[in-house]
Order: sequence, then structure tokens, then C-alpha cells
Amino acid sequence: MPMYVSPPTCGVPACAYLAQNLNYNVPGGKLNRGISVVDSLQVLKGTALTEDEYQKSAILGWCVEFVSFVSSPPRWVLPS
Repeated sequence: MPMYVSPPTCGVPACAYLAQNLNYNVPGGKLNRGISVVDSLQVLKGTALTEDEYQKSAILGWCVEFVSFVSSPPRWVLPS
């Protein structure tokens, strides 16, 4: 399995757990919000993104996905 997040260097167990969690859960997902950040930047810019711009917008997209996940209540909590 490829590593998408580098192993943490902070030495805190929570950092290692988060890196392991992201490497396990992120690949294979739809990532609609994350991909839309990259696409939106390219549309707003009007030209192709540089490698640096793509990387930074992809990181921002991951952050959007992560915040969206942790801020939404579990489905079993929501009323039907």
C-alpha cells in the first residue's frame, strides 16, 4: 500500500495514528470536495496549474475533506 502521508516526526502517538488513518481511509474515496478545490482554482485562474499550485490546492482540498468529515454528525445520530 502506498504512503500518501509521510510518517510523523513529532513523536506523538496521535500524529502516527492520524497518518495511519489518512493512509488507510483517504485513497479510493470519492473526494468530491477535495477535487472541486483543485478544479475551482484552475477555472478561476483560467490556465493550467503549475505543479506547486496543484500541490497546494490538493492539500487544501484534503483539509476541506477532513474538516467536512469531522464536523458532520454520524448518520446514526441524524433523525430519519
